[in-house]
Amino acid sequence: MNSQDIRSSFFNFFYSKNHQFMPPSPLFNPSDPTLLFTNAGMNQFKEVLLGNEKPKHSCLVNSQPCIRVSGKHNDLEEVGVDTYHHTLFEMLGNWSFGDYWKKEAILMSWEWVTEHLRLDKNKLYATVYKTDKEAKEIWLNETDIKPEHVLEFDEKDNFWEMGATGPCGPCSELHYDQGEAACDKNNDPSQGSCVNGSSSRYIEIWNLVFIEYDRREDGSLVELKQKSIDTGAGLERLTAIMQQKPSNYDTDLFVPLLDKIASLTKVAYTSGEAGIPHRVLADHSRAVAFAFADGIRASNDGRGYVIRRLIRRALRYANQLGYKKPIISQIIPTVTTRLGDAYPQLKEHEAQSIALAKAEEELFLNTLIQGLERFENLRSTLKTDTISGQDAFKLYDTYGFPIDLTQLLATDAKLDVDLAGFESHLAKQKEQSKLAHQKKTARREETDPVFNAPEGFDATDKVFEGVYKTKAGGGESKLPQNAYERFLLAIHHTATHLLNAALRAKLGTHITQAGSLVSPNKLRFDFTHGEKMSDQMLQDIEDNINEEIQNNVAIRIQEMGLKDAKALGALATFGETYGDVVRVVSIGEHNIELCGGNHVKKTGLIERCKLIKQSSVAAGVRRIEAICSNSFVTQFLDEEKATLKEQIDLKIKKI
Repeated sequence: MNSQDIRSSFFNFFYSKNHQFMPPSPLFNPSDPTLLFTNAGMNQFKEVLLGNEKPKHSCLVNSQPCIRVSGKHNDLEEVGVDTYHHTLFEMLGNWSFGDYWKKEAILMSWEWVTEHLRLDKNKLYATVYKTDKEAKEIWLNETDIKPEHVLEFDEKDNFWEMGATGPCGPCSELHYDQGEAACDKNNDPSQGSCVNGSSSRYIEIWNLVFIEYDRREDGSLVELKQKSIDTGAGLERLTAIMQQKPSNYDTDLFVPLLDKIASLTKVAYTSGEAGIPHRVLADHSRAVAFAFADGIRASNDGRGYVIRRLIRRALRYANQLGYKKPIISQIIPTVTTRLGDAYPQLKEHEAQSIALAKAEEELFLNTLIQGLERFENLRSTLKTDTISGQDAFKLYDTYGFPIDLTQLLATDAKLDVDLAGFESHLAKQKEQSKLAHQKKTARREETDPVFNAPEGFDATDKVFEGVYKTKAGGGESKLPQNAYERFLLAIHHTATHLLNAALRAKLGTHITQAGSLVSPNKLRFDFTHGEKMSDQMLQDIEDNINEEIQNNVAIRIQEMGLKDAKALGALATFGETYGDVVRVVSIGEHNIELCGGNHVKKTGLIERCKLIKQSSVAAGVRRIEAICSNSFVTQFLDEEKATLKEQIDLKIKKI
């Protein structure tokens, strides 16, 4: 069976058990700050599992791409070194929300793996939580698994938690014995010959989680009113077993990627240590392709930094193969070919993902090559086996060389890195930056305008008040303090929609919103585009916006089903989570977006829009800042004239 057959078999089996399909969620949820990435299929059902929301159906099935490179579930250091850990993997899952419980979950899992996949029962092991006698009895009395293959473990292995807080509970895992020849820890019997050891012989293939508790911030467990089933089966591992391959990388999920890498680098792939660079590149390319397709952008913090780190880590391994050009951007099309049918967003955003990856790679390649040279110079002059915190920080601060790459190179050279010293220098730098920022903010706040409504001003007939009240939802920077501020927010927010449409019309439909901020006195819009725009381009875009303003186009606000909105051609902000009913903002026939923010009722109320600045935010992401209304634009132009006059006067004095 190929990977697609296995995925389809899983779906069809649970369809026959009255489950309904649920599309996978994006790789991150902006409304859940406890998670950096989607790390399990259960993430999108967190509120359902806690009893705060009702599910669409009581029994569901799907396949969820997951990333595990941070926090409790961090497999990064094993990726490429072993054959079965990945930064991104597919989790096949089935759920019951107050419907069936442990017995049904266990029996269905046993039925699928033994009757549909036809795995050898003698090679299957079941693990249970040490106090879960119910699950153990079900395995022993309701299935024909070997009794000696039912094993008990503690919290580390058989108590599942999504994160530090949230729904959790004991779990029961299925493991498959790949045989003595597959053991990579034969020199360590305590690890090489046991289930839940660190060997590749016994592979966990499916985890059945019995959601019974809510882990609170103080560490306590509160019993949930509704018990639920959450399972996860790793497609990559199942595929390796079904195709009788010793490594996930030898399956149809990875072989095309490895072939592409070998073709690009002119270095053939081999198993073992020599193949680590190929495996890392294949794995990281999949993660980057999915991340970009789901709206994540490389940046210097949070999840964006993780993606940036993956790209840089991959480039370092490509360099090890002698390849010194962008490479992930050339592998992404192969990822799309392999997985685009199951995950359409890969196809839809392939061109944009390639452009983003290439821009990020080009940005770092020069730094990498110079950094490698500086690292080698540093290494050759070391008189100890430790790179000092000061030297590591200099590589980072002066030359832009990330600390994780310094650590990686140090490990290869059998050196240590004084991380505590590095963190100390970094903390000092951050404190200095913080103080400088506070001073800058204080100066700016002194000059921020105070908005006073004109006498008799009434926003009621001018503004559609949005359903979002904070920065995260509608893009507003703060709650409006009065009716006039709400109006000013509205004109800048509506202008943001006009700007988005003008950019797509001028530059192409690859333009995707990558962030926005609306305040009463200006707007900021981030979007995916690789090149700086010429002055003429900016003028054309500004003219397009002002033409729409002069036409005094009526804005229409509607609520409808998400499918109907998409059928209308409504643009959605990538990474945002939308419910079944969405708010659609239409400006004319073709400018249609999903949005919950404040908007004016006609574009003429904006009066005028002026683009005041363009800049680069990150590789492949640009920013435009603009102001609206006659008064703001006039004030801006007057200030520009005054500044220009001062500059001319100074030049005249010097003559």
